[in-house]
Amino acid sequence: MTDHKRQHFVPQFYLRRFSQDGKSINVFNIKSKRSILKAPIKGQCYRDNFYGKDRVVEKALSQLEAEMSRVLKSVQSQGALPKRSSHDLNTFFSYVLFQHSRTEQFIGAYESQIEGVVKRLVNPTMEAKGYSPEELAKVRVGLKEGPRFMLKQTAMSLPLFFDLSCKLVRITSAQEFVTSDSPVVFYNQLLSFQKTGGAGIASKGLQVFFPLDPKHLAILYDKDVYRVGSPHSHLIEISNNDDVRELNRLQFVHALHNVYFSADAYSAVEAYYECRKYRTSMQFNSNTHLVKKTEEGRQEILAISQYRPRTNLNLSFVRLLGPAKKWSRDFQKLRMRPLHGAVRNQQVIAEHKIFINLVEQGRYQISEFGKYLREKYQDGVLK
Repeated sequence: MTDHKRQHFVPQFYLRRFSQDGKSINVFNIKSKRSILKAPIKGQCYRDNFYGKDRVVEKALSQLEAEMSRVLKSVQSQGALPKRSSHDLNTFFSYVLFQHSRTEQFIGAYESQIEGVVKRLVNPTMEAKGYSPEELAKVRVGLKEGPRFMLKQTAMSLPLFFDLSCKLVRITSAQEFVTSDSPVVFYNQLLSFQKTGGAGIASKGLQVFFPLDPKHLAILYDKDVYRVGSPHSHLIEISNNDDVRELNRLQFVHALHNVYFSADAYSAVEAYYECRKYRTSMQFNSNTHLVKKTEEGRQEILAISQYRPRTNLNLSFVRLLGPAKKWSRDFQKLRMRPLHGAVRNQQVIAEHKIFINLVEQGRYQISEFGKYLREKYQDGVLK
């Protein structure tokens, strides 16, 4: 009998792609610093009723997972990602973004952010009413249905994700990719000089790394910032062990509890100790900026930025383009940087904001951003 309480935030179909027998998988547990060979897949990456007891969200995710499973089988057999603007590529991008936002780690960090923001806004008032800092420290603030809320936010943000380019990376040597309980990694080499920011869905210079199986990995990237592989090919073949090590390091650094691997002989503990200095928890930071102060009170802008681990990523097949290097130098010289950070396309964000308002008015469905653009612009393309 199926255990409907057990809801996976990294689905079993995906973990089976790193399995030798389809039922078990090799696990490196970060807390114990040891490997467990042939652990049951059904016992990985789940929480009871993670998406709710009514199973509405779980069923919707299951439909996306079934589509993605079909797409990944095609990618493996054809040695290529789906074609641009195809239904399969839309499925691929949608799955990648939802997978990024549905993990225990991401949702936990998001809920911590909510608690931090609320306390930052409310605590001064509560202290003025006589509550001590010790009493306020015991107060816990959270979302009643965190995963469900986060996935709704992700669905609303999907149109800001589809402008990324993508390529398939394939290992031609004996090395293999690993994965983890947080398999989709957001990174930004362009903004590596910043301690926070740069990993938002619409960030300029965003890079996304997602292992598909032990031999294949997808990279999504800002084409105006990076040259990735040959401009004449959508496939990148690597035999450089350093490249594989760099990409696997992203999984070890971003994992919450477990890293998963296929080959029994893989030395996970050695790989972990090589990169543990980069491990730090994902978190959201909030800062207030005074706008106006009057006798009645004050106006502040609350800026939220996300901190993610950095690994000094260096890949032989990724290069910053010349204009991006110049932009980075000029951006670093700015005394006051934009509170919203650097974005890939400000016009898309503006149009998306209008679109979301129209969705809330019932004039469009959340999946109809393309329809909205076609109706507003003759060819449906932003200039």
